[in-house]
Amino acid sequence: MLVLVALWLSAPARSHAQTNLANGVIAMVNESIITLQQLEDYMREFVPPIIRQYRNQPDELRKQLDKLRAEGLETLIDRRLIIDEFKASGGLVPDRYIEDEIRNRIRDRFGDRISLTRELQAKGLTSEDYRTRVREEIVADFMRRRNLSNEKILISPRKIQDYYETNKTTFAVGEAVRLRIITLGKVAGEDASVKKKLGEDILSKIKGGAKFAEMAATYSEDSFAKEGGDRRELLETSTLREEFREPAAKLPLHQASGLIETPDSFYILQVDERKDAHNKGLAEVRDEIEKTLLLQERNRLQQAWIARLRKKAFIATF
Repeated sequence: MLVLVALWLSAPARSHAQTNLANGVIAMVNESIITLQQLEDYMREFVPPIIRQYRNQPDELRKQLDKLRAEGLETLIDRRLIIDEFKASGGLVPDRYIEDEIRNRIRDRFGDRISLTRELQAKGLTSEDYRTRVREEIVADFMRRRNLSNEKILISPRKIQDYYETNKTTFAVGEAVRLRIITLGKVAGEDASVKKKLGEDILSKIKGGAKFAEMAATYSEDSFAKEGGDRRELLETSTLREEFREPAAKLPLHQASGLIETPDSFYILQVDERKDAHNKGLAEVRDEIEKTLLLQERNRLQQAWIARLRKKAFIATF
């Protein structure tokens, strides 16, 4: 967080902006102010992952923090606009709703009220400050639900069909196989040739008519042995470990591979089922497409809503 503050205070600013920063004010929305402390509190959870990711790239770290700062301030401005809209419409939040939410937060985040009080004191906040914050978050959530409810968004079958046709390649599925695998693990300090010989003997028995599943149940050393080595699901060939891809792609059904050696084990594969590469049908992805279109429409409606609020508001940033 110190890095964030340093970036804020080191940014070029006009004398008026510097005066407001000294007072902790970074923006004004209608008759309300947004403070640096509010922005820091909002960004607190997002900063540590960015610092971890870019700790050795100071220029990129500064760029990412600046971006986060700008996005965070815009979010707080939008929230204030939404709260002002609620007030203008004569909305009120019953005290019991606020108390219920505070009790839930104490239970989920702080454990007890004393811990909450200590954290507020550390931030220079009072209980009334916290009540105000909770009230505003309740209001913002309510207004978003009221204005952006899924019930107000109609996704027609035609829209779903058009999206599917336009993005059909994104629903491509590669060749997939259902494998049975016999695993013979190498043990550090032991002669690997012993396991190799065992693998060759197992292969000989399979070629002589022994059932692959019975051999897996008897000899395999992984957790699927009791299932006869059956992995139970179709897996795309491209997602298999490298040593398995070519045998899995070329093996005829129900025929054992040769002995496959890796640094850690010996393996024998059998393909029990194969599904060719294909595009998922519309019926398979209809729900997924509908969710995507709902999200897109919600984002569009939110942008239009916020644009209307901004158009009639006074906003100044410092």
